[in-house]
Amino acid sequence: MLVDIRRNFQKAAAVAIIGLLVLAFASWGIADYVTGFTQVKVASINGSVITDQAYAQARQLQEQRYRASLGDNYQPGTLDDPTIKMTLVQELVDDFLRVDDAKSNGYRVSPQRLTKTITEIDAFHDEQGFDRELYQQILNRQGFSISRFEADLAQSIITEQIRTGLSKSSVIADPELDLLLRLQGEQRDIRFQLITRDDQLDKLEVSDQAIQDFYNEHIDRFQTPELVRIEYLELVLDDYADRETLDDEALAELYEEQQADFQQPEKRRASHLLISVVADADDDEVDAALTKVDGLRRQLIEGADFGELAKENSDDLGSAKKAGDLGLFGKDVMDPAFETAAFALPLNQISDPVRSAFGYHLIKVTEIQQQQTQPLAEVSAEISLRHRRQQAESAFFADMDELQDSTDEQPDSLQPAADQFGLEIQQSALFPRYGGAGITATKEVIDQAFSDDVLLEQLNSQLINIEDSRAVVLRVVEHQLPTARPLTEVRQPILEVLKEQLAADTTKQMGEALLEQLNNQTETSNSDTSGEWQDRLKITRTQAGLPPPLLEALFRMASPSDSPVHEGLALDNGDYIVYAVTKLHDQPLTATDEERLQLQRNMERLRGDIALIGYLKGLRSEADIKIYPENL
Repeated sequence: MLVDIRRNFQKAAAVAIIGLLVLAFASWGIADYVTGFTQVKVASINGSVITDQAYAQARQLQEQRYRASLGDNYQPGTLDDPTIKMTLVQELVDDFLRVDDAKSNGYRVSPQRLTKTITEIDAFHDEQGFDRELYQQILNRQGFSISRFEADLAQSIITEQIRTGLSKSSVIADPELDLLLRLQGEQRDIRFQLITRDDQLDKLEVSDQAIQDFYNEHIDRFQTPELVRIEYLELVLDDYADRETLDDEALAELYEEQQADFQQPEKRRASHLLISVVADADDDEVDAALTKVDGLRRQLIEGADFGELAKENSDDLGSAKKAGDLGLFGKDVMDPAFETAAFALPLNQISDPVRSAFGYHLIKVTEIQQQQTQPLAEVSAEISLRHRRQQAESAFFADMDELQDSTDEQPDSLQPAADQFGLEIQQSALFPRYGGAGITATKEVIDQAFSDDVLLEQLNSQLINIEDSRAVVLRVVEHQLPTARPLTEVRQPILEVLKEQLAADTTKQMGEALLEQLNNQTETSNSDTSGEWQDRLKITRTQAGLPPPLLEALFRMASPSDSPVHEGLALDNGDYIVYAVTKLHDQPLTATDEERLQLQRNMERLRGDIALIGYLKGLRSEADIKIYPENL
């Protein structure tokens, strides 16, 4: 669990504020949706419009959220996927419907509640607490005014009240819990016969005519991709930086100015023991957890081994296996309360109980790595390159403008610009619309290469600025349209596809024939059927080694009678299973009061989520909604 805590609190402030802004966007600019002038619309709800501007803002915020949470794992262009685009628009529609419904039902939020919500957000805090200047700075960086943000946040608080009310409106009574525990603990004896597709593959033959017919019917599958080859000119910032110099004295001065950039902050290694407390725990549950953790602390003070107690008692199962060890970590990684305690604790001492969002912790710091500053020798190359890049930027950006002007003046050739700047015209390999290698893997380059002006009109592209360090202008020098690959090239994969289909069909027919035979047998002849049958005793709903679709089907079947009923199931891999339940074992799961309470909350939360889905479905059914995917 604390491993997850550590991962989730990387870049904590950025993730927190962007998460908050996404919440606020649940009602982002409802006034902006309803426009009195012509704008491109991506959706309309009962005549109110969600504009392309609102969509662009939502997209930008979603991208910031992805970048903050995924870091280096974020893939640019993720939001260009048509499915993700449509999902984002549908979320905007749902947001609009929730806000509109809240307004129509008279929901309001008091200024006091709004102020309390904002001042409790950790991202807006410094060491002294809530900092209004920091609050304004963060909003400005995200493109929000304070008045706009607070208005949107007020709306989101209202709609969240509706969500919370629905989520908490479901009650799971004890009889339902008993039934759930009985169903979860139920075990079944089964018999089944597996008819495998692979056994049929070598026995089947596919005619030449069938291959030809498949080829003709699916000719679009066998097209070569559309390809282009480009030539291009490239300006590289580091080439300009190489022309700059930096002597040792200036380097030393820069090092002194920038030492803060090269400090390795203090890190600590700690072990912990967690007694979890759920967020909505009542006073009795909190008191019980605190009593337990106090008792464990007394044992530690009296000489008990921290690692052994963590293994036996900690609710953080991941670290418990390692005697509570969390490894080395810096600041802004852990839960704030946990981190404050860990960085204040002397080496090898046991903390008092520390309450975090996850429960009560006992913490023991086992290693302290003091703050260190990297010496000049280790960072001189980085300082030098950074400085020389800064010095070179003005010339680099000036040449970018000139390069654009030059290629605009001679739109049918790169040669004049190449001569002017002393650049070599480079050429790529052929590449498709999904990109190639090197520079042709860059989305902006691909988009320009396949744009109408460049591809069809054969003009120079617009200048492409790649991460403010490279500038590219290109033109297409070769264009290959898709063509059908000859049958001789694709005959073998077609043969394999047809054999797979035929084998799956044959397997299903064999299985259905066996199923009919079994279910038409009399009671006296029931035991004689050909094929290899397998038996499994007392399987559970989570039984390993059986396909999930089979498990689901087995536990949907009625209780077995004297003559078991057989059913059949075609699996995704082409196999077919004939199966029956032969005996039912009614063995309800046993659960402590705490486990029953947790199960009850989980089920109530699930039922509440279903209610929320139904609520949104109801709002949608009463609304006139139109989506305009061509404007995304």
